[in-house]
Amino acid sequence: MPIAINNATYTVSYWTRNANPYSIAGTVAGYPLKGSTINQWTYYEHRIAGVSSLAISGTGYIDDLRVYPVNSRMVSYTTEPLLGVTSESDITSKPTFYEFDAFGRLRVVRGFEGNIMKVLDYQYQRPVTE
Repeated sequence: MPIAINNATYTVSYWTRNANPYSIAGTVAGYPLKGSTINQWTYYEHRIAGVSSLAISGTGYIDDLRVYPVNSRMVSYTTEPLLGVTSESDITSKPTFYEFDAFGRLRVVRGFEGNIMKVLDYQYQRPVTE
């Protein structure tokens, strides 16, 4: 499904499990740029100019698709109802994942390569009585 844009220059970025990047009309010379590959997902970034709508061609898996003006920054989030933010992708499209325990409390924070960055351990103590 085409996305309407106003002939400005945009960045289109995404993660894919495909061996090759998607085809996007209006991609300028030197693009797409290939980024990191993590767990079979590869990051690609296109620069788009001179088109009034955007259509992405190809088949396969795509995740964290972003379309934004070139001189801007974007942060995106995924959420789980009644729980909260479960992941955050920073301005470089690198995700951070948040895991919760059975009580809905933050338990583990993982970096984009799956490495544990922080573990929280909740312990309850009896109140001190004097």
